[in-house]
Amino acid sequence: MSTGRSSCQKWRLAITNWVSTLKTATAANHHSMVRATRSPALLSRIPRPAHRPRKIHRLTNRRTRLHCREKEGAPGGALLFSLHRFFAGQDAIKFEAMPSNLTFPPRKVLITGARGQLARQLALAAPPATEIVALERADLDICDEVAVRSALETHRPDVVFNPAAYNLVDKAEGEGMRTALEINGLGPAVLAAACREVGAPLVHFSTDFVLDGHNDKPYAEDDKTGPLGVYGASKLCGENVVLAASPRNFAIRVCRLFGPIEGPTQKPAGNFPLLMLKLARERGKVRVVDDQIGSPSYTPDLARGVWELLEKVEGGLFHLSNAGEIS
Repeated sequence: MSTGRSSCQKWRLAITNWVSTLKTATAANHHSMVRATRSPALLSRIPRPAHRPRKIHRLTNRRTRLHCREKEGAPGGALLFSLHRFFAGQDAIKFEAMPSNLTFPPRKVLITGARGQLARQLALAAPPATEIVALERADLDICDEVAVRSALETHRPDVVFNPAAYNLVDKAEGEGMRTALEINGLGPAVLAAACREVGAPLVHFSTDFVLDGHNDKPYAEDDKTGPLGVYGASKLCGENVVLAASPRNFAIRVCRLFGPIEGPTQKPAGNFPLLMLKLARERGKVRVVDDQIGSPSYTPDLARGVWELLEKVEGGLFHLSNAGEIS
């Protein structure tokens, strides 16, 4: 795996090109923009919405944890494929748990997405001696390379937590596709490059949506991934780039978050019990799927587990949730 200043410069160039492309790309101007950015991996057509899940599944359904070794001439899925090409890295990552060499407790921690329920609990669960710098999206856009580098150079955190995410699963298949790829794919890349420059490990949070859902038993970290939609694929890209950037980085998969309701800004969509209560009040009858099984994660428990993990191991890919399962 490449390291050093030159590698960071290549990351920054790729990120800059991608931010420009994603923010302005349309089906009509896609090819001309690709030629301008000289990114041959982008030359295939943007897939139609109905075709995205199938193309994404084919591109990401590999047996290795790090989906980086694309075949020459692999088919389309333009945005997704080039995200893999640019940001997934070229070397397989070893995930053996190594003892942590982080000074614990860390003196200062920076947390993105500060309004989210997990971010709040990570701050509350921090060791008493740790200074918390919690930044909302208005304070720090994780896709803004200059702003991210400036924030990390200003605060010089010992660790960076990234629970910030675009999690509107249905919208990611259409109007929210570029936003999902930016926040879930590009954002972690920007953070990982900046963290590597200041020598801070990045703790990035991912999702069970990177898996295909076909197992009849709980998934392990080394099970095959296979996201079935844009949201899961964008999160898988984020995982890959974080783990490729440094062996000290963490990618932590969580699912079905719920926790204390704090303040009037708590959004029902981010809290499953709260969402069910809201729908019950509005509709009287609530219809939900009954063919999904998962392990809910109580955010205070999850936050404590993350801090314990940070104290004990050196980085890697982990699944964290409460015990038990629900349908």
